[in-house]
Amino acid sequence: MSEKIDCLGLGIMPLDILLEIPSFPELGGKRNATDMIVQGGGPVPNTMIGLARLGLKTAVIAAVGDDFVGRESRLELRKEKVDDRFLVTKRGRSDLAAGYVEQGSGRRTIVLHRKIRVTPRDLRTGDYPIPRLVHLDGRDVPASVKLARWGRKVGAIVAFDIGSMRNEVAPLLPLVDQLVVADAFALPYTGSRTTAAAVIKLARLWPGTVSGTEGTRGRTARGHGRSGTKTQDPMAHANARGLAGGRRNLAFRGPRGVVGRCRAACDADYVVAAAGGRGGRC
Repeated sequence: MSEKIDCLGLGIMPLDILLEIPSFPELGGKRNATDMIVQGGGPVPNTMIGLARLGLKTAVIAAVGDDFVGRESRLELRKEKVDDRFLVTKRGRSDLAAGYVEQGSGRRTIVLHRKIRVTPRDLRTGDYPIPRLVHLDGRDVPASVKLARWGRKVGAIVAFDIGSMRNEVAPLLPLVDQLVVADAFALPYTGSRTTAAAVIKLARLWPGTVSGTEGTRGRTARGHGRSGTKTQDPMAHANARGLAGGRRNLAFRGPRGVVGRCRAACDADYVVAAAGGRGGRC
């Protein structure tokens, strides 16, 4: 396909059900929620929607079920002017995430239910527009590897956002130009005590850019290849509210939770820069 876009993303696209609570209960305890929000989630769709709101052309590859959630997810992308042509509809339930977010601190506990996945056979690279940047969350590693290789072949920058220690991502790392990594992954993966130290170690693995986020603290340590790190606060991207929400509350338009705001700001900074636009402070 000769069509071109700014960013093509591959990742999970769950429906988020989030309850705001005054504080976390003790084991076996109960709390009354002070607020509830039901919205689309997933780091890749979050970023694609945020970039679309900034005027960039984006598209999402994700597995959705043949159910109400899958249909609503598709409609939401269309409403936000994100290309939904490459969603993969499968038999079964769409992804669902549920959790608690502590009022004020933004601390959260999230549980993800996921039964359907994007496989390499689902990818139709011959049909995809040529992106300036390919953005991945690494949940479906074989498919991510295939898309990353295709992206590099067509001259795209490959960015990878990983939030925690979960599935094995080693096959994907050599293909990554820009890495956004949460401290929940960076610290145990590198054996470091601080995010800045972890970023230094990760930056030695390849000459790309590494940004380490620190959850509700909202800070990042950024390393450019082997040149070292600097620490910055990207919170100027967002209005504070306290809910760690999904893409309808993205940093660039309206309120959004601390954790999600920080990571979306970092992700978007990369993509905007790759697209020749202006990035943020992250």
